[in-house]
Amino acid sequence: MTHLTLVQSQNDTGKMNLSNLVIGKKYTAAEIMSLAKDNNPRAMGIITVGSEPDYKAIIIKVTLADKKYPHEWINKGKELKYYMFAVKGNYSLDYKVNKAVINSRGIPIFVFTRQDKKDRFLLVGIFSYLDYICEADGTKFFRLQKLSSVKIKLTAIENSKKRINKQLKKITNKINVTQGKVLSLVPQLEQSQI
Repeated sequence: MTHLTLVQSQNDTGKMNLSNLVIGKKYTAAEIMSLAKDNNPRAMGIITVGSEPDYKAIIIKVTLADKKYPHEWINKGKELKYYMFAVKGNYSLDYKVNKAVINSRGIPIFVFTRQDKKDRFLLVGIFSYLDYICEADGTKFFRLQKLSSVKIKLTAIENSKKRINKQLKKITNKINVTQGKVLSLVPQLEQSQI
């Protein structure tokens, strides 16, 4: 079993979070949903973690014996055929969760699978989005590929860099605003000294 260190946690209370998941371990649907915190508790298979568009991760729960969505392994444990979320047969690319997967470059996709609905979910690993395929009957599916541990570490480094750069930009903006306010007071100070 592999422990993940991809997403740093600020939660040291022992609660389940993305950083203490174990590849090869089984989890209940409720445990998986607890990772999303603010997400819709009635969410189906695709769950976003974090706020749009700055998702921290995407979680995909796969039931392989699902009659509505015939998900399957293209290459067992390595490449997954996962059907998009659909409403009444409409596999829209504009649905929020479908769009999240399509735009997930650099965002880890945690894939949990089970054979049928009575089973617990097995964390297979962290995957990345390859592309989507539209079949002749109008159904659409994602092709997801498992990342190697080297790619996972590189993804973690890139995600950390993005977060740091975003925080630096916010701090720089605050400094510039404060500096602008201080500079605007200089003429007033000069006038008061006259």
